[in-house]
Amino acid sequence: MCVPEMITPGTNKPMQSRPTEFSRRHLICASGAALGLFAGRTPASQPAVDDASVLWSDLEKAPWISGGGAAAQRIVYVFSDPNCIWCHRFWEASRPWVDAGKVQLRYLIVGLVRPDSARKAAAILGAKDPAQAIQDHEKAYDRGGVSPLPAVPENTARTLENNLRLMRSIGFRGTPALVYRDARGEVTAMAGFPKTEDGLASVLGKR
Repeated sequence: MCVPEMITPGTNKPMQSRPTEFSRRHLICASGAALGLFAGRTPASQPAVDDASVLWSDLEKAPWISGGGAAAQRIVYVFSDPNCIWCHRFWEASRPWVDAGKVQLRYLIVGLVRPDSARKAAAILGAKDPAQAIQDHEKAYDRGGVSPLPAVPENTARTLENNLRLMRSIGFRGTPALVYRDARGEVTAMAGFPKTEDGLASVLGKR
């Protein structure tokens, strides 16, 4: 997981952090907090299923960028930073599912990890085809990826701020941050890159 304070001093490499899967109780509380932020309710004011449903609805209405076919059976929301190595690793690991049409990734871009993250995010969000811009960035990640804009446009800054607010309302503090419906259809959140095959399968489903 990449977070701003975890950049190794004197390097461009983020320190490695073990991903932690949010429990159902944590997710309910986090989504309740989001409801408190966006709808003026307290965490205990609605049943848990309603909280999770509203959280999912908030994600659906957010300015996500598609990474995969619209007909995919599973949707995974990905809070991602252009400079996050673990976001890139997740993009690489998800290729078999996405290429097979089984999963659609929905990217919510933030700018946290390095000083130029927001300007790189702005380059992606402001591209003629943001979905293609993400793919081009990931394919060129080892060579630096997308070139940052000289400055972040005001409207893009608002989008990045709103994405970050939503991310933090769920309880995430770094990237990648994943929200998806599991095999039982329950809204589930995971912080960090799922490094094992079982972890990937829990997020992306069966190959």
